[in-house]
Amino acid sequence: MSLAQQDASQSQDTSGPTINAFQSSLLSDLRIRTLLLIRDGYQKQAEKKIRRMIDLFPQFPENHYLLAAVLAMQNDLDAAFDRLEIAIRRGFSNVDLMLSDPALAPLRRQERFQSLIGMFEGTGNNAVSITPRKVSPALVTDGVALVDENNTLWVPGLRILKSAFQFDTEEAAPAIVQRGEGNPKELNDLYSRGLAAGNVGDLYDNHDRNHSSMPTNLFPQLTHVKYGAGARKIGVDNGLNAKMFFNAITIGNSSTVSDGRSQARHALTLPGIPRILYLQYTNNSLYVYPEHMDYDPERGDLLPANTPYLIVSQGSSGSDKPFLRAVASILAAFKPEVKDFLRQTHLVMPTVQMIFRRGQKTVTIDDDYLGARAHPPVFRSENIDLLKMINLANQLKVEDVPPMVSLSVIEESGPESGVDDFTSGVSETLFNTPGAIARVIRSTAYEKRMVVRAEKTGIKNATKLKYQWVVLSGDRDRIQINKRNEEGSEVELIIPWHDRRPVAGQPGMSTDRVEIGVFVGNGKHYSAPAFINFLYPPNQKRHYNDKKQIVSIEHHDPALANRYVEPRLFSKRDWSDTYRYDENSRLIGWRRKQGKWLSNYTRDGAKIIAWDDQDRATRARSIHYKIAADKQGITKTIEFPGEKVLTYQYAGTKDRIGLVRVEGE
Repeated sequence: MSLAQQDASQSQDTSGPTINAFQSSLLSDLRIRTLLLIRDGYQKQAEKKIRRMIDLFPQFPENHYLLAAVLAMQNDLDAAFDRLEIAIRRGFSNVDLMLSDPALAPLRRQERFQSLIGMFEGTGNNAVSITPRKVSPALVTDGVALVDENNTLWVPGLRILKSAFQFDTEEAAPAIVQRGEGNPKELNDLYSRGLAAGNVGDLYDNHDRNHSSMPTNLFPQLTHVKYGAGARKIGVDNGLNAKMFFNAITIGNSSTVSDGRSQARHALTLPGIPRILYLQYTNNSLYVYPEHMDYDPERGDLLPANTPYLIVSQGSSGSDKPFLRAVASILAAFKPEVKDFLRQTHLVMPTVQMIFRRGQKTVTIDDDYLGARAHPPVFRSENIDLLKMINLANQLKVEDVPPMVSLSVIEESGPESGVDDFTSGVSETLFNTPGAIARVIRSTAYEKRMVVRAEKTGIKNATKLKYQWVVLSGDRDRIQINKRNEEGSEVELIIPWHDRRPVAGQPGMSTDRVEIGVFVGNGKHYSAPAFINFLYPPNQKRHYNDKKQIVSIEHHDPALANRYVEPRLFSKRDWSDTYRYDENSRLIGWRRKQGKWLSNYTRDGAKIIAWDDQDRATRARSIHYKIAADKQGITKTIEFPGEKVLTYQYAGTKDRIGLVRVEGE
């Protein structure tokens, strides 16, 4: 609806003189949640959210306008007019929106509406002025970087907060890089000889309010991020970090969950968040999150995708600490000139990921690195070889740094809504980012086809590069990777249907995900991986014939009833479909069993309402599908009849397909 199409500058650019960056972030979040409630028809809930916005931010006329619109949608016209008048007196000036917004249609039919339009002649100077808030970097002293309104900006286009710090160059850095049990003396020795950069200028951001925090004395050179009262008040210091950006190399962690999901699963199933994770990754930031029951034999692999943007640790609270130590050690072990180069080219974390993965105990040769054992979606702490990682990092030379792989989709197949998928046109695209692509398979087609191009980023003059495309998860014998150019930078992927299967080398673990890893090598090192993910529905039992045509889909097989299904990605269906083909293997339609009911559908996805004497459809009604969520957040696909009636005519007794037209057209 048009409310969701409001002028973006009015909706998000709120960094005015009366509110700081954290308040701007809160207001933006409230507005977006409100618009989603309005879109989904929850006017009462939207009204409550808007009234909260007005209580917090009465100075912004857009909030009053939103309340007027929601009141009008509930047919409370007098209250809507009163609130619209307040909006105009506060400076609301979008006349075109008032004249076109469907929500205000009941108001436009009243005489009072014209008098409100007339008010605009005298309100030209009443709008809240929007001026950039002046902030400056906060001076870091005593190993603490404070995040507050004086050094933090709200970036409305990305909906992120960016804090800037200035390090005290006169403050003497501790001579020790790392302390504690198992401390590799080699790292301290390298730093003392000027051969390693140490952690001076690196930030550590604990994002769980010290629930699982790295002690300050373990890495005395690290600067610890602290959050001021304004940041804590809106919660940007806790849980998944999808908001805070910093102007320094940053490692962080959060041993928390969100709605029962690990923070990794939470992030990868939310629209727009994978893009933020990619921006963090290329902004020299890397966070560690525990998998917390999202990668265990009891429930299997519940992560929707594998990415290089995070490190996910096996276990729950505290399991992230060994990985923080590993990443901090790698950062400290880089030669000073290498670390400077990585910082300038935004390759810090892609290179850290390369070193970390290559430095595992299970990885010894290139074939290991170009395989699944180096790149699981969840890492085990017992595979960390800290001294090996330190040596690999310290041995790296500037000229040997590999570029980062950047992916783009050129072509792909997809489902036909209402015919081979029933999700109201929901895309198979979970996300497209340069370092990771993810699809949720919805089509009934046996194969998913995709053409992907890989390019290098970060190093302009890199030549003689070699691209490698590797099946990390899935049936290697059935998956096709067809190169489309000599250097192998562009390939065609053909991925057949995959049932749930065991994870190699992990007894009891199963997965519904296919992964393709993409690497670029420069003759010295292979890059960190980029990933292409295909997630298959865990609750479907499918059968295909020898011509790769769908024969049946069982959506509620009792044998699969105990499998967890991510409701953000898959909706429940309480039916099974059996498909029919003619003698030339052309689809005729399908029969659906739903409880005690049997229904038949044409090849167009319309429900048959009349037949001829040869058991062929003569009339059928169009069908639509809606996805609705219950109070527990479980989504279900609901079928309801459409307005169109289709008629079918046949060329002869052997014709099972026929010609279709819409009645009345």
